[in-house]
Amino acid sequence: MNTLHLHLPTQATPRCRELAQSLLVESGLTAEAKSQLVTDLSAVPEAWLERLKQADLDVVVMSSEQTLADTGMLLAYQPEELEAGVDKARPLIQQAIHQAAPDLDSADPGDAAYQRHWAAKEMAENLAGELVGAGLGFLVRQTSDPISLQFLAEEAGVEGDEQQRFEQLTRELNQDLVQFDGQQIEPEWGIVLVPYHQRHGQRVSPVNKASLETQKGFELFASKGAHIWENKLIMLHDSVVADPSLTAGHHRVALHELGHAIDHLAEELYPDHRQKMDALYQDDLKNANFLTARAADNAGEYLAEAVEAYLTNPGEGYKAENHHEALKAHNPRLFAYVDDLLRR
Repeated sequence: MNTLHLHLPTQATPRCRELAQSLLVESGLTAEAKSQLVTDLSAVPEAWLERLKQADLDVVVMSSEQTLADTGMLLAYQPEELEAGVDKARPLIQQAIHQAAPDLDSADPGDAAYQRHWAAKEMAENLAGELVGAGLGFLVRQTSDPISLQFLAEEAGVEGDEQQRFEQLTRELNQDLVQFDGQQIEPEWGIVLVPYHQRHGQRVSPVNKASLETQKGFELFASKGAHIWENKLIMLHDSVVADPSLTAGHHRVALHELGHAIDHLAEELYPDHRQKMDALYQDDLKNANFLTARAADNAGEYLAEAVEAYLTNPGEGYKAENHHEALKAHNPRLFAYVDDLLRR
């Protein structure tokens, strides 16, 4: 059966497929699964795919064994980028030292040690924020104890020819923060910066890696997918990509999640969008007029379900009631709004 309802000349164009492909983040999908996902995403009209591309939306598929750190979301650095990053970090480091320098004139050595500890903590927090804000993925490690370059390299997964490069960058990055005695690092300010980790042969940000590892594929299995508009990110479990899939049948989870993205983007583009959507949702809430139970949850789910319905034909199995003709017949006002929105 043909799951997708393709009735607009702006759907499934060559440009749509090109844009859909560009939204995908590499995650080890099979060629067949990737082709199906591109086909699904291409059902979204071309102008909206252009807008989503301009908004830097990413679509990533994960298995239960993966985290986002196992996908193309993991930032990889080239040597010249790291050199430029070190140069960019220097003034931020010097500023942090100036702001957090403790008053060590106290006659009580214990008081001085206490002040230095909390100054290091404050400095680590402030510097970490400044580095992230500047787009720099260097890890701020708080420690007052001596530490070796060899230990940092092993911890970062760096070895062989790459280790010399790692140690040189560590020296350059920390020249205002520590004293070096051969391979030994003596922190002067209670912190050490780590330039990168080695992951699958790539230089990657320790901060980015740690953050991405919190997003786990197995947590997507129950929900099938999720969207984080603040990060311009859509995540799908790999069990829902096939058509039909074992867990979701012909339900196109990718189109549902793109419906959320279109909703957020429309709110930014059209001042009256949120007000109109809320009004439609409240009217249907009073009358319990919903195609699916999920559409009743809130105005966001209400539109996401409607977008998926608008773009799909009647199917079998999971959420078979949510399709183009049913939306048109059951809720003509919502259908008309979605029709107008997707033609813009």
